[in-house]
Amino acid sequence: MGSRYRSPVSRLGRCFLLVTGLLAAPAWADVPRVDVPIADSMSLADAYRAALQVAEQVQSAEVNLDTARSRYKQALTQMGPQISLLSSGTVGNPAGVPVNATTGPMTVPIQRLAVVSVGAQISQPLFRYELFASRDAGRIGVEASEKAILRVREQLMMDVTASFIAVLRTRQQIQLAESAVTRAEAQVNWAKTRVKAGASLKTAELLATVEFSRARLALVSAQAEARSQEATFELLTGRPAPRALVLPSTPAAPELLEAIDHGGSRSDARVLQLQLDQALATERSLKARIFWPTLDLVGSVTYNAYMNPSGPAYVANGRLALTVPLFQGGSEFSLVTQARLRGQIAKLQLSLLRRQISDDVRRAAIRLDAARKSVEVIEHQHEAAAQNYALVASQFRLGAATFLEVAIAQGALTDAENLKVVISYEQQLATYQLLFVSGGLRL
Repeated sequence: MGSRYRSPVSRLGRCFLLVTGLLAAPAWADVPRVDVPIADSMSLADAYRAALQVAEQVQSAEVNLDTARSRYKQALTQMGPQISLLSSGTVGNPAGVPVNATTGPMTVPIQRLAVVSVGAQISQPLFRYELFASRDAGRIGVEASEKAILRVREQLMMDVTASFIAVLRTRQQIQLAESAVTRAEAQVNWAKTRVKAGASLKTAELLATVEFSRARLALVSAQAEARSQEATFELLTGRPAPRALVLPSTPAAPELLEAIDHGGSRSDARVLQLQLDQALATERSLKARIFWPTLDLVGSVTYNAYMNPSGPAYVANGRLALTVPLFQGGSEFSLVTQARLRGQIAKLQLSLLRRQISDDVRRAAIRLDAARKSVEVIEHQHEAAAQNYALVASQFRLGAATFLEVAIAQGALTDAENLKVVISYEQQLATYQLLFVSGGLRL
């Protein structure tokens, strides 16, 4: 245990620090404070832009695009000239040099460096059908990667929109649950007052307490659901959901036939079509290596340094090289087969995707139509439930209604309020879903 004794020196030090701080207070008190702005509102477009910064799937698609561009550049460079440096040396017996030299009792041959050649060679392809097909395949691959990025962004846009609407819906359900708790608490107080006055039985107070507990449980459930949706929102955007989320006006939904027609050119369908075209171009390129001849222009310039000059120092020549492929071991046929099979797979996937797009569009249109009709019904239901609750509550205060009737009216009003919120946001989400499946979602 430490001692309670403090030395006079430590006391003097504390007094000195206190006086120094008081004297320095005016100096630091005048320094303006810099407040870091905290965004208290966010629009749907802002949420989507924030999600783009942290979306790994978009970054992965962009890497695939860079890879496709690199392959396309590689196909283009194969069509250009190729320049190489050449050098060689020849060892032999130059003219005028004795073949043998005698050293003592032995005779050994003498070999000298006869010529050193240094030069350059350029080769320019004139006709290679495989290179043209490879160039087409590379260009199609770049376009397919661009369309793939577009579809990934559309999917991210839809995910952000769904999470955005879910957060708004759950927050409004919390407000409704709090209103229900307030109503239930008021009914408990009225029931207690009537029981004390002898105008109602104890069962009325017990029923009111049960309804109050049920409203509080509904509030806890709504708060838990809201936290879960906010966690999903933060996972998508990398930012916590601010206090205010601004949802734009709901865009116009296309008609069913228009949506089906537009969905056929959706970006992911376009990707599969391009992959099919790329497979066909690759197959043409591989077949060209087997059946098509090639024509190249080859030129070279060489400088020869002779030990005993007997030839020209500079030699330049050019030639046309025609190559006719005959047999390359047999592996080239398996490559052609693999490319053809990839094309068949892409064709089948494209056919399946088009059928799925048509089905998705129809289902989304049915969902939107049902939501629109439900909104009309729930408007009348909510109005009737509100009027019924107001009448029953006033009759209960006057003793003309039992609390069972109040509980039924209160439950009907709570259900109508929740359904009104859910159906309202369901209609907006169904509209965005129809735009997404038809390829027309834009923010």
